[in-house]
Amino acid sequence: MGCFSSNSKLNIRFRYGKSSYRRIAIFILLALFGLILALYTPVWANSSSHALELAQKGQQRYNTKKFDEAAQLWQEAAQAYETAAIARE
Repeated sequence: MGCFSSNSKLNIRFRYGKSSYRRIAIFILLALFGLILALYTPVWANSSSHALELAQKGQQRYNTKKFDEAAQLWQEAAQAYETAAIARE
């Protein structure tokens, strides 16, 4: 019968079946998703961190009784948050 029997040929054929190709495809898709997420997360964080900084400065002005400056900074923060939300869409 020799080194290879018909069963060993059959096992080799099914060794790399549809399930392993499916696993590879899922792995590639997950890797691409992770890469996209890693690239876009810092962009989102930077746009909303500027708005947060403005809001915190407004709070500081409010605490020192500089209400006009606080209101102006909060308006700028609101615009920055709105711009960041539109950019995410």
